[in-house]
This record gives sequence, C-alpha cells and structure tokens, in this order.
Amino acid sequence: MWSYFHTVYFCPIFSTRHLMPFNRQPMNDIADLNNLESQISFTYQNCQADHAYKSHSHNYAHLVLIDEGIAEVKTNGQHLIAPRDNAIWVPQQTEHSCATKNVNQMCILKVSPSVQGLPDHPCVKAIPPLLKAVINHFIASGITEIWNASQLRLSEVLIEQLIQAPLMRTYLPTSCDRYLQPIIEHLNRYPGDEASLDDWAEKLFTTERTLARRFKKELNLTFSEWRQRCRFIHALDRLKRDPISIQQLAFDVGYTSPSAFIAMFRKYAGMTPEQYAKLWR
Repeated sequence: MWSYFHTVYFCPIFSTRHLMPFNRQPMNDIADLNNLESQISFTYQNCQADHAYKSHSHNYAHLVLIDEGIAEVKTNGQHLIAPRDNAIWVPQQTEHSCATKNVNQMCILKVSPSVQGLPDHPCVKAIPPLLKAVINHFIASGITEIWNASQLRLSEVLIEQLIQAPLMRTYLPTSCDRYLQPIIEHLNRYPGDEASLDDWAEKLFTTERTLARRFKKELNLTFSEWRQRCRFIHALDRLKRDPISIQQLAFDVGYTSPSAFIAMFRKYAGMTPEQYAKLWR
C-alpha cells in the first residue's frame, strides 16, 4: 500500500527515515492552535518480523495501512484480508485481532468518533489516488498529530476522501444478484474455471454486456478483477494449508504457466508464493 508511501498507502515510500519523530513547528508558525480541532492522528510501527495481536478494541476508529505484504483482521466471524493498496477499516469499540505477514511498516490512522459518514462495520477500503497521495504526504513527513492550520486543512481533505473511498465488506465482495450469484458460487468452488464472461452470459441466457455492467455496479470490480482476486484468495489458503508445488497450484487456480501466477501473486501480496508459504511453515 505504500505505493502510497512511496510517492503511500500500501509502498516503499514508507522508509525508516519517514518514521523520524515529527518536529513540532515554532509557535509563531502555528495558526490559532487552540482552535484546531483535529479528527485524525497517526501511529507508526516497524515490523521486522511477522506480528499477531490478540483480540482487543479501541475507543477510536482506525484504518490499518501497510507498505507491503498482507494485513489480516478477524472480528465477529469476519476474516478481512488486505494486500497492499487496500486498507482495513475497524470502527471504535470493535473487538478484533490482527496479524501482518511480510510487512515492513505499518501505519494506524486513528479517526475521532465525531467523524460522521464512515462505515459502522469492519470492511476493506480501496484507496483512490488522491487519498493515497494525502496519506503518503502525512507519512512521508512523519506526522503523528496535527499541529498547524495547513495540516488541519489537509486532514479535512483526507477525511472527505476516506468517506468517499470505495467500500468492500471483504476483499472479495459477493452479491445475491440473480446473474452474479451463480458465477460467484461456482468460481469460489472452482477458481481454475476459465469460462469467459461471454460463456457465462450464454449459460445464464443474458448478454456479456449485462453481466459486465452488473459486476461493476454490484461489486465495483470487473469480472476479470473479481476472478483474479478469487484466485489469489484461494492461493493464499492453499499455501497456508498444503505442501503443494507452485506449478500445481498455478494450474489449480487457472494459470497455464507458473510465471504468470507468480507475477499475479507478487502484484497482490508483494512477495512470491514461495516466500508466503515459508511464513506458515
């Protein structure tokens, strides 16, 4: 996600030098400090090893941001997974556990309970370019608290963009739509199925255009994007559980060559399948 942190929200912008303590500005540079009502703050953590945090809750809502690897949050029977370029939203007073795999830097964006318009349930948030750039600015500057009017104005942009950011209850959204549901259920069972959207349209007695439109409207993803995420999630699960060859796994989730599968996996996880598997051995 730090591809936000590089330029941050899930990327290499997040380097150790960005984690230096933020130097407060002289008082004469601070505009009406007593009138500042900041609704956000940041904390940073170096993750030199994989981390797991036992079930806990906070009196503030927060967004879990990582530079690479994978963040996982379990709460209320939900298992939320966020590779880089996505983030996990956790409302205040929500009991949850958290784990990170192959993450170098983690940032927690704390949001005041007074902010209205954000989800009241845990979910995955996609991070659009503008939101990514604003977050990246705060992280690159090592800012933990809002200290001047300029930062306050930027924090207001961040909050506005965070409210508008696409929401996914899970990294792999689902739908009860009469056309989409059979496709989703089938691919969740058989992620290696290579049927095209046109093939599905023929099976469901509709058109490819109709299905494409419904995928985008209902899931905020194209068919190919959704299927790729489905394959990625299945690959994660198999690598955790099974001593399977990468070639066989690639074939099982619909790839004709291991190199194409590895490229997809690295895109989402920021590491190779072999590296991910070693985390669980």
